[in-house]
Amino acid sequence: MFLDGPVGQLEGELVAVPGSEVAAVLCHPHPQMGGSMHDAVLGAVHEALAVQGVTTLRFNYRGVGASDGSYDNGQGETDDTLAAVRWLRENTDAKRILLAGYSFGGVMALRAAGESEPDAMLLVAPAVSMAGDLANPGMPVVVILAEQDQFVDVDEARGWFAEGAAIETIATDHFFFGEQDSIGQKVAGHAGLLLGTGG
Repeated sequence: MFLDGPVGQLEGELVAVPGSEVAAVLCHPHPQMGGSMHDAVLGAVHEALAVQGVTTLRFNYRGVGASDGSYDNGQGETDDTLAAVRWLRENTDAKRILLAGYSFGGVMALRAAGESEPDAMLLVAPAVSMAGDLANPGMPVVVILAEQDQFVDVDEARGWFAEGAAIETIATDHFFFGEQDSIGQKVAGHAGLLLGTGG
């Protein structure tokens, strides 16, 4: 499938859960480092959310896969994220929108949060060193960090978020190899916060 982006079409994949009132946009890792919507960690996030009955939209940023355009240093990718959220709002019955991202995608989600106003966020190893002067998001946030992350400073990431954020760690590195189940468990543990059902 394709959705309209700011500089052409963006390649995407919608996995709809019938009757779901919660839908999530999933933002992939750095386009210039092999990141795409088919990333394994993003796949684990998708699976974890699907188990909770969440419809998911994965998409490729401009210049990735069959998406039009070319890499734009995070500025255009923020606009792509906003376009994906708009598409989800307009084309599903979701009453609650989650914005999720891994690594670079986590920062794109943070950049887009102010304008797109998601109901909650799920961030895996967000590259907060790229966040600049971004304000802390005002909605519920679940953050999953890798204890041996070689790209994201765990202490910096932990300190960046307000005390209200739910922060979890997994004993692995940035790529979370073999930790799909662990990601699923962390998401399940905060399902109430993400789905707006309490807990």
